[in-house]
Amino acid sequence: MAKDIIGYKFPRVVIVTSLVTYVPDNYFAFLGGLLRSSYPNLAAVFVVNNRTPDLFKKSTLLALAGARNFARCLLANYIKTSPGVRSANKDTRRNLCESFDIPYHLINDINSAEALELMHSYQPDLIVNARTRSYFKKEILALPKLAAINIHHGLLPHFRGTFCDLQAIGQGKNPGFSIHRMTDKIDQGEIFLTEENANPSLSYLEYIQASSVREAAALKRLMTEIAQTGSLPPGRNNQQSEQTCFYKTPNLTQIKQFKQKGIQL
Repeated sequence: MAKDIIGYKFPRVVIVTSLVTYVPDNYFAFLGGLLRSSYPNLAAVFVVNNRTPDLFKKSTLLALAGARNFARCLLANYIKTSPGVRSANKDTRRNLCESFDIPYHLINDINSAEALELMHSYQPDLIVNARTRSYFKKEILALPKLAAINIHHGLLPHFRGTFCDLQAIGQGKNPGFSIHRMTDKIDQGEIFLTEENANPSLSYLEYIQASSVREAAALKRLMTEIAQTGSLPPGRNNQQSEQTCFYKTPNLTQIKQFKQKGIQL
């Protein structure tokens, strides 16, 4: 399955992330944390090109809604990933991958025939979806030997959808993230790991930046457990209940309500 180090077979992993995220430093802390942890069998990083003019418009709307820090962060990541910056070899995540001899692939569609062929060439045991909103079709879900897994930014099974951690903070609840098996249904599939933050920062950007580091560490623990046992751990039930809520990207009214509660956006 993977590299055999000190008797452990570490799963061969492909990370899938987005070209532009709303996380400070464009989610660099997650990828940097994973690479600098000396995980021995990261096969490649696939980056979905989601950089469209719509993201620029969103940053403007966020600023108008009063979420100025959030808007500046999204705009900075949008600028950092412009074609001119990438061609000047200033893409920090690409440079990070190159410094660790990890292949970095910029793709337009994770489900395209070209992406599937390229992904198949790496013979992954695990595909990890880390901050993309791409819908993974059955062909790519069936490609890895063990599973395609997702880092969901909410505590499953109760928080489903998008910005679940922000919703939890707004409700005075503990936010967190979950790592679960991906299926053809969004935010379903057995849960392998959840991590709760009992003392979240009221600065949402500070929270998601700190969470990026914790996500890398949690993923490394999960992959090490797989290496030790030779299989994925038993998953927990992810069925929805009366407590399950589905969230969408906050609208302007909701953003203002978050700010009224003291959340720094």
